[in-house]
Amino acid sequence: MKDKKTVYGSIVAELRTKRGWTQKELADQLVEIMPKDTTISPTLVSAWETNSRPVAKKYTQPLCDIFHVSEEYLCGKTLLNNDNLQGMERVKYLETMRKEISYDHLNLYHKKPVYVAFDNMQYEAQWGIVDMGNKCIVTIAHTIPLNAVNKKHMKVYEYQPYYTEGYLHLLAKKMDYRSMMDADKVYVMMTSMDDVVHAMYDGWYTHNLTKTALRNAEGNVLPYAGLGKNFNCYPIQVGDIFRN
Repeated sequence: MKDKKTVYGSIVAELRTKRGWTQKELADQLVEIMPKDTTISPTLVSAWETNSRPVAKKYTQPLCDIFHVSEEYLCGKTLLNNDNLQGMERVKYLETMRKEISYDHLNLYHKKPVYVAFDNMQYEAQWGIVDMGNKCIVTIAHTIPLNAVNKKHMKVYEYQPYYTEGYLHLLAKKMDYRSMMDADKVYVMMTSMDDVVHAMYDGWYTHNLTKTALRNAEGNVLPYAGLGKNFNCYPIQVGDIFRN
């Protein structure tokens, strides 16, 4: 079966923000090198970065050219960035910010949340629940069998995601469409389990002038249609509560 390469929206978001570009600036750069009559909006870039819409194959190479990275890097097949190997920064960040758990001690985390990362990108870095009864880590997208992975490439960290819905509802009620529209300002938290997506998008938003989407100070745009699917809105800054 042919290996299907899919561009990770979170990698696009990470590369864009490292360069200090807005979503519109990235869209404009893509239009410049794409065939004539190509139209790319900031909303489309937002959809890619929040994984609400896949990146079409025709955009893969242009994105590689703009960011000066390989297709393998953009698709999460390698952590090595063609420019300066900054793809390793994410793993190094985890090593400095979280306590690593040895494989021998995983039994102490049975039925508890952990963050698992692979330096060979066998699986995307993400959080999951340890299930030592079945010798696996269950994530939102995969069941990672512990007896079938190369433990030299796997790193597991203590991790209690502050953005999980089970904790948020205790302190703040999610806003519905009407309450979001009535508010001048809302605090957005993405539903993704990817740290990069949260780092890029979580925060305060206001309505755009046409009242079709939310927009933050960095210029990121979240169409209203994503409410409840790609992001949730809250009337208070719930993120800070869990970090304190």
